[in-house]
Amino acid sequence: MREVNYGFWDGRADEELIAEYPLLWEERNRSKWEWNGYDGESYFDAHERALKWLEKPLNNHLIVCHRTFGKILRGAFAGLTPEEILATDFLHGQIFELKGK
Repeated sequence: MREVNYGFWDGRADEELIAEYPLLWEERNRSKWEWNGYDGESYFDAHERALKWLEKPLNNHLIVCHRTFGKILRGAFAGLTPEEILATDFLHGQIFELKGK
């Protein structure tokens, strides 16, 4: 699955972005769910993409995704609120089994 598109921030380290764009970084952190990086995708948009994908039958699928989209996808599957999704996390390389839908 494609990661959240961070626009012109894609592929850059947090430390670099904080140093180069401190005011934008603060803006992003105040409204992570709605913030789209100006030419990217908001977490809301990624959540809508996850919900659309979850409309398909999930029989025997292996889903490989990056960290942020992974937590958004799992949150969408579990029916979590945006706040609950943002509060979740996982380490790279973890495996989850989505069951019950």
